[in-house]
Amino acid sequence: RFKLELKLNGYPFSQPFARFHNLIWHPNISPNMGSGNYTNICNSMTDSRLQGTPEGWNPGKSLVQLIQAIRSLLNFTCVIPEHDVGLNNEAMRQWRREKVAFKRKAQEWVKKYAP
Repeated sequence: RFKLELKLNGYPFSQPFARFHNLIWHPNISPNMGSGNYTNICNSMTDSRLQGTPEGWNPGKSLVQLIQAIRSLLNFTCVIPEHDVGLNNEAMRQWRREKVAFKRKAQEWVKKYAP
């Protein structure tokens, strides 16, 4: 089970901040537990550099769209790093070079950290 937290400071005019309470092996999810035992998520809707652009957050987007975008990160058919540099560069390298090993490790982490 994945535990997701959204912070809505300034919503809908500022993008929400999203983070998991679980470790997840993914190029766009930090492999390190931050303060308060959280991992950060990087996708176009949570990236402050893209705020106000068509890809990034804008007040016309809904929380449902944000959750769908985050959910697509967890779907193995949609595991595509959005940037050249992710939050987990080791996972990104593995995803690009060894997709079978990447999927196996991701599944292992799900069993271990999100039972």
